Amino acid sequence: MDFEMTQVVTPEVVETEISEELGDALDRARQIVAEIKDEPSRDAAAKFGAFVATKERNLKTLREQKVTPLRKAYEGIRDLFDIKLRALDSVKRLIAQGISAWDVERERLRRLEKERIDREAREAREKYEREKRAWEIEQQRLKDEAERKECERQEEERRQREEVDRKVRAEEDARLRHAEEAQAQGNMRKIEPILEKVTPIAPAAPPVAAVAPQTPTPVPLPPPPPPAQVQAFIAKRPDVNTVSRDEWKWREDDLGELIKAVYEKRAPVEYLTFNKTEIGRDVRRLKGEFRCAGVKTWVERNTSFRSGLES
Repeated sequence: MDFEMTQVVTPEVVETEISEELGDALDRARQIVAEIKDEPSRDAAAKFGAFVATKERNLKTLREQKVTPLRKAYEGIRDLFDIKLRALDSVKRLIAQGISAWDVERERLRRLEKERIDREAREAREKYEREKRAWEIEQQRLKDEAERKECERQEEERRQREEVDRKVRAEEDARLRHAEEAQAQGNMRKIEPILEKVTPIAPAAPPVAAVAPQTPTPVPLPPPPPPAQVQAFIAKRPDVNTVSRDEWKWREDDLGELIKAVYEKRAPVEYLTFNKTEIGRDVRRLKGEFRCAGVKTWVERNTSFRSGLES
């Protein structure tokens, strides 16, 4: 808003030029705040806020240039500027409240997203541990089954060897008895053929071959899930239009509790009169660690705009 002061400046002239410059800023601000639902709309609101801040600065500069030297003659113009500045301040507050509300909501969404990812990562780890324990149990079962079958095979081979040895010994004993009987009868010619004769022995069963258990090999255990990499639901981005900070507030809550706290030396006596300077200083200094009966504290997000950018 740059215009030269005419020789005769009247409130009507200033009103016309300022109105043409500002237009329906408040209506536009309401529309912008209502549309803050994502990062681009927030950026647009912040940019418009910076534009309004620039206009406010220009108005203040122009007021000092035009109104102060002519204060007595042009009192009406100064009042008109004040009205417009209050309107711009309302616009700024409205936009700042909308942006602050979105910033708080963004933090809430980011926190919920982080909790969801952490929960899914924890569930994945627990599932992996369960599968790992089941896999280890199955591997041990297969190992025990293979060892049992191997023991049965070795036992069967030992039994067959003992049976063959028993038959061989029985056959040898029978030949010796026949030879002794022939010798007792004096039939020496029969002794040598008897001893040389080999009575067929039933062939032993072939040894039991070692058979590996025909059990499907389990699928190799998959590697554990990697640690979850938390991706913020809505990432913060540098913003050249706004400056945000948390402001700690307080209010009178319970005078009786405050008196009791002072009496028990849990709070300084200056708090009894709800000394705003004393309490406010301690609230801002201690922030979330401030504790005093009868005094309630909370934090608000404050958003201001950097002037110097044109819409």
